[in-house]
Amino acid sequence: DVTELLLASDGKQTLTMARGKFSPQRFGPSGARRMPYKSYTLIGNEDAAVVFMDSTTAVAGAAPAIRALIDRRGRATAPLLARVKEIPPGSQIWFVSAGTAGLADQLPGSGLLANLPRILTMLETLTLSADLRSGATLAAGGVCRTEQDARSLADAIRGLLGLARLGTPNSRPELLRLYESIQVTNEQRAVRLQAQIAEDLLDVLLARFDVGQSRP
Repeated sequence: DVTELLLASDGKQTLTMARGKFSPQRFGPSGARRMPYKSYTLIGNEDAAVVFMDSTTAVAGAAPAIRALIDRRGRATAPLLARVKEIPPGSQIWFVSAGTAGLADQLPGSGLLANLPRILTMLETLTLSADLRSGATLAAGGVCRTEQDARSLADAIRGLLGLARLGTPNSRPELLRLYESIQVTNEQRAVRLQAQIAEDLLDVLLARFDVGQSRP
């Protein structure tokens, strides 16, 4: 019954918000704890609770984070909303961040993602979007602290893509098509990455990773 799902985090606490058709009076096992707060009722406990803002909107997370959301209702962060408005309307999946320090702290320091924490520390803001209606149209954009950081970041991404192409075996032509579809540009403090992945290529990539494949 969920039509939209939104995750929001300040780097310490995370809330999950869902929009759909809900019946609050039917929610929760018999005897579930109900905690009134202002004009709302939280169901659960201090560590994990859910509140129905209305008949179409539910919010889940730690009770203190839910109460803080209720307190701030109607006072959203303007800079963050401005970046949300930059997301292409057709995007089914999107992400915006007003800071990247918390993201960098949560990534591993080794393996394939070893360079991501260092890259994220160069960014002041980050925006990602994906339109999956026909193949995949992917876009990422970030604003760096300085123009030099932006140039360095764009050059680093191009270098990583070049190394990936050189290291791709002849048996994986779909990866070469993927790397070649990625375009990296930078202007002043902004860095942008765009990729248009054709539907046939997306099907091959998903099949390689068994995404959506049923198993006996």
